[in-house]
This record gives sequence, C-alpha cells and structure tokens, in this order.
Amino acid sequence: MKLSSYIGLIYILLAAAKVTKATAEGRRLEIRATATCVDPTTAVNAYQAYTPGWQAHLFDLNLANIVGGISTGSDWQYQGVLARMFPTPSNFTVPIYRLLGSPTDYLFLVSPTGKAPSVAGYSVDGVVAYVYPAQVCGTIPLYSVYNAALGDHWYTTDLAARNRMLQLAYIDSGIQGYVLPLDCGCSAF
Repeated sequence: MKLSSYIGLIYILLAAAKVTKATAEGRRLEIRATATCVDPTTAVNAYQAYTPGWQAHLFDLNLANIVGGISTGSDWQYQGVLARMFPTPSNFTVPIYRLLGSPTDYLFLVSPTGKAPSVAGYSVDGVVAYVYPAQVCGTIPLYSVYNAALGDHWYTTDLAARNRMLQLAYIDSGIQGYVLPLDCGCSAF
C-alpha cells in the first residue's frame, strides 16, 4: 500500500471516531437534560395582580397573599395565572425574590447564587418561587418590562404582550428566568 493510501485510511478512521464521539456526547447531553428536569407535577400556579391606585404589578404562588395579604388597604385586581413555578427549591432551580421599592414598586429578581439580591431603593420581601435559570425541560421565558415614569415592573410569558408593553413606554428588562407554561400537562393545584 502507498503512503497516501495509509494517510487516507487514517483520515477516514479519525472522522469515524469523531462522529462516534459526537454521538456519544450527544446522548450524554440528552440524558443530562432529562435528568435536570424537576417533576412538573410539583409546579403550582403563579397568580398575577395589578393595582391602579399604586400602578403596580405583582405575582405570588398564594392567591390569598394577593386578595387578602399584600392587598390589604389597596385596590389589587386579580389578572389571572401568569405561569407555573415551583414552591420549593431543587438542585436545578434558582429562587426568584420579590423586592419592594418605594413607594409601591414590586421587583422580581432571580438569584443564580441563591442569595438575596441587593438593589438600591428596594427591600427584600422574600423568595416567591423557584424557576429554571436556563431554558430546559419545556420551559418558556418569564419576560420583564419596566416603566420608569410609573415605577412599575410587569412580567409576562407572552412575547406579543411584552412587545405591546414596549410600545407603551415600558423598557425591556430581560428574561428573569424560565417557567412552565400553563398548558404543560402538569397536575393543577
């Protein structure tokens, strides 16, 4: 056999080895992605409300906090279910904290480290839920927009609704985390 034939054979074997390695790595990644999913039946509804008097939005996993707790002495209006989130931590989720700004702006921030975020002019009100830090397991983005004139942060999983708010003097505040959609097939609570 000529040297060029040996070199050609080596290239073919190396190419086959790379394909085999890539396929094996792909399988490992696929298995890992499945293993990082939290049981979706443990997710619960996140309820959203708005107060015209304060011009503020908030969400909470406990509807009673909106209609009887936080809302005491205000005009909170229930807006519906925002998404499905986890009430307890897991190895694959991160906390989303609620911060209260002066006088009535609610800011929700994900903490990749688990520690409460610090934002000037806001006090930490606690962990509201747990969400994924990346888009895995059939999750969807939780978008955030902000209107400085109103002092209002608003959250949605609907890209079209987010885009409408951007046309109404809100600015894009990015993606706060990834949540389960309402039609995820999870058991309802």
